[in-house]
Amino acid sequence: MSERAQEKSREELDEREFPQANVSNPSVVKILFAAGQCFAEHGYEKTTTKEIAQRAGVSKSLLHYHFESKEHLLYELQDLLFNLTKERIRNYSLKGEPSIERAIATLDMVWRLICKNDNFIFFGLDLWNLAGKYPALQEHHRKFMRSIVAFVEEAARDALGPVADQLAIPVSRLAQLLVATIPGFAMRLQVDAEGAQQAFDDFKDLLTKLITVPSA
Repeated sequence: MSERAQEKSREELDEREFPQANVSNPSVVKILFAAGQCFAEHGYEKTTTKEIAQRAGVSKSLLHYHFESKEHLLYELQDLLFNLTKERIRNYSLKGEPSIERAIATLDMVWRLICKNDNFIFFGLDLWNLAGKYPALQEHHRKFMRSIVAFVEEAARDALGPVADQLAIPVSRLAQLLVATIPGFAMRLQVDAEGAQQAFDDFKDLLTKLITVPSA
C-alpha cells in the first residue's frame, strides 16, 4: 500500500466524534472488554452502561469518566478489537518468505482467530443492524470498513511480496473480495460449524487458483 493510502486510512480512523480513549489504562481496557462481552450476549441496544460497569468491576462514574456514552464505548471497542487483530495478522503475514503460500497461510490464521472468538460474531451483526438505523453509526461504520479493506490489502501485499503485482486479480480487488466473503463464513459458524468450515476450505481452494500467477 502506498504511504498516501496508509495516511488516508489513519486520517479516516482519527475523524472521531468522541475523544480517543486511553487504551494504555488498564481500567479503560477492562471496561471495553466488559462492553464487548455484554454487547455479544445481550446486543447493543439492550445493554446498559450499568451492566457494563458491573461486568468490569468498576463504578458507573468511572465508566463515564472515560466514556461519554454507550455509543462512545462501541466506537472504541470496535477500534480496539481491530487494532489488536491487525497486529496479530501483520506479524503473521511477515513471517517467512513472501509467497502465495504465505498469503493463504495468513488467511488460515485469520479463520482460526474467527473460530476461536465466534462469540463476537453477533456483536458484528449488531453493528451492521445499528448502522442501518443511526446515521452517525452508519458513517462511522462506512469509514471503518474502508480502513479494514485498506489493511487487508496491506497485509496481502506483505504476505505476497513481489508476486502481489503479478496476480490474475489486482490486490485491491482481492481485498474487497475477502472483506465481502469472510464475514459470511463467520456468521454461518453459529448455525453450522461443519458447513462453515467446508465452505471456507472450498473458498480457499478457489482463491488459490484465482491468485496463482499465470505461467510465462
